Amino acid sequence: MNPMIGTRRTVNLAWQRYLPFSLAIVQAHAPVQAGVCKIAVKLVNGQRRVVYVGQAADLDSRLKDHLGEWECNLDLYNLVRQYQCSFALALVPLQADRDAAERALYLNFRPQCNTQVPTGPAYLVTPLTSA
Repeated sequence: MNPMIGTRRTVNLAWQRYLPFSLAIVQAHAPVQAGVCKIAVKLVNGQRRVVYVGQAADLDSRLKDHLGEWECNLDLYNLVRQYQCSFALALVPLQADRDAAERALYLNFRPQCNTQVPTGPAYLVTPLTSA
């Protein structure tokens, strides 16, 4: 009998704390490693609202892409320039785990700047939130 039947793979995310979303901070803190990220806008009540979730094989490059003037996601481009944003990331080396984490994050936050619904596997992903 296969012990994996009836069980789901679990992906545990070790979130780094939210940091201001700027080029200098990304250069200093985003690794050239695979993982998932959340970009959030600070609300007037001090809370954060996640507006974008994503994944990359190279978080440093991908986050810098989002800050660049060539960002093709115009909603994200405009939000980052108009509001105080921050980002949090978690290292996730395996592609299937990144796909699952991105999907779970999307379903949890329903971020307004994501233009496509991620199609990763339905693994159990925890935690989805971070400090």
